[in-house]
Amino acid sequence: MNFNLSALSAAASFLNELSQLRQQNPRQFSQVVTRITDRLNRAAQNATNSGASQMAAQLSQLAASLQNAASNGQVSTTSA
Repeated sequence: MNFNLSALSAAASFLNELSQLRQQNPRQFSQVVTRITDRLNRAAQNATNSGASQMAAQLSQLAASLQNAASNGQVSTTSA
């Protein structure tokens, strides 16, 4: 498996910033997460329309995971 460490670092930094936002401004955090998940779901629909079903599934799963994390109050910098 080939990892892009730069992208991984950027993702970890982004999740850390989301976690800080959640603590400092929960209302804005909720708004940001809603915008992100909406865009991920639109991207998933576009991927479906383009025949990229695996990409669509991954985007949908990411959106659901982010929304779930926001709902239970935990934004993790690690994934299972």
